[in-house]
Amino acid sequence: RDVLQMQQLLAIQAKVRERQAQLSGRMATLRERVWWMLAFYGTMGTASFVRMARLRRLEPLPLNVVPFVLVPYIVLYQADYAYGNKSERIHRMAEEIRREQHWFNEPIVLPSPSLRAKYLQMHADLNAERAAHGLERATPPLGAVIPFQSDLSSTSLSLSLSLSLSL
Repeated sequence: RDVLQMQQLLAIQAKVRERQAQLSGRMATLRERVWWMLAFYGTMGTASFVRMARLRRLEPLPLNVVPFVLVPYIVLYQADYAYGNKSERIHRMAEEIRREQHWFNEPIVLPSPSLRAKYLQMHADLNAERAAHGLERATPPLGAVIPFQSDLSSTSLSLSLSLSLSL
């Protein structure tokens, strides 16, 4: 029975970490894309402003100029991924996002209150092992946001159950 409970806890822990990794990876990719889009629109705005200053008229760039600026940006974006360090930047950014607690603070309800003792024991064993190697105490393996069913009110329980079922 103890082995089965430990397997359940480890499976839940792996699922939570997998979800956090996927979410943070998507967020990091989108942030990177937004930076490239801002650079493109900044370039277009600057070019339009320079053109208006040279012509001394309030006339923005014509639309037929956009492909001459957009295509190099698309090629540079893809080349950065293929030959640059974009994947490393996205990975580092995803790790930073995972450290931002406000993204990953939804409660995840453990299936039964009987897992509480096993969860706390697993956490104590982890801290003992880390202390033996001279490392600092670990935060709870699943984060500090794991209520048990007995800890929740009926409204927060239904919200948390819907979140945990989506895992």
